[in-house]
Amino acid sequence: MDRTDALRLFTQQALTIWTIESVFYGCYAVLFGIAVSIFLRRQKLPIRVPRWYPWALVILFVLSTIVTIADLVSNALEFYEGFDLGGISKSMTTQDMQLLDLKLGFITKIGYLLANIVGDSILIHRCYVVWSSSWTVIIAPIVISITSNCIGFAAIIMTIVIAFGGLQRGQILSLTGHADKMLFAFMSLNVINNVLLTGLIAGKIWSIMNAVDKIMSQNQRGPKLGKRYQPTVALVLESGVLYPISVLIFEILSRRVSPIPSLYQVMTQLAGIAPTLIIVRVGLGVSVNSVNDSVTSLRTTSESGSRSRLATVNIADNVETLMAGSKEKF
Repeated sequence: MDRTDALRLFTQQALTIWTIESVFYGCYAVLFGIAVSIFLRRQKLPIRVPRWYPWALVILFVLSTIVTIADLVSNALEFYEGFDLGGISKSMTTQDMQLLDLKLGFITKIGYLLANIVGDSILIHRCYVVWSSSWTVIIAPIVISITSNCIGFAAIIMTIVIAFGGLQRGQILSLTGHADKMLFAFMSLNVINNVLLTGLIAGKIWSIMNAVDKIMSQNQRGPKLGKRYQPTVALVLESGVLYPISVLIFEILSRRVSPIPSLYQVMTQLAGIAPTLIIVRVGLGVSVNSVNDSVTSLRTTSESGSRSRLATVNIADNVETLMAGSKEKF
């Protein structure tokens, strides 16, 4: 591949990534604005929201913004260097630009790793809530999350040593191989953990919604209310399935596409979008937490919206009966 073809390929990849990055960041900014407006009316929220949720939202959005800016500047530097445009300023040499590009790359990776930690925390807490505050369910996700993120930090530190440690060529090649293996281990464990969390959350939500549907169908006159609950939407938004899908796509691209374009900025945005969707639903009081809460929420919505002739339901008795049966099957 000659220089012209290489520049053409780089330009196509950069424009594609910039477009995707801009669309995701725009959607994230709108979603973040909605979340902020919800929490500014905190005293009017239908349910109590954990105090650390708003801080997690802010941290995720700030990290995503920093990573997005760092990536845009890094790509601009590569354009300047690729098309022989000189430095961004007259005082900058080619070596200065390469050094700055390396630093921005590390900022992008560290930002993604931190966003991943916060996102894992939200998903683990969500799993803990829907599983009726059961610690045994979240032990494995916590262990995998700590292990994978520690490996990720070690890989980043190793790449920093490679870039700025003044090592010999043989040492650089050896450490680069180890860093690549550690990065692969980090991403693989990340995929496993997010798929596990998504499965646990989605499975429990599905069980809760089935129990809710049985209760409502047994104690009402008229059409079933289950359709109003939009189970597919609840499963997709509350299980955080968007993030593990993006991580899996990144893993596939990293093994199939060469040279692999940087996708850390897009993954950082998705690492923020998925938990933000969960928190927004929790803040609006439409999240699936338990059978009792869900039935109460549905009956309140139905009575206030349509004044239906829904028969009075002995929720406690129905919940105990149905959940006793569902525990044997689930």
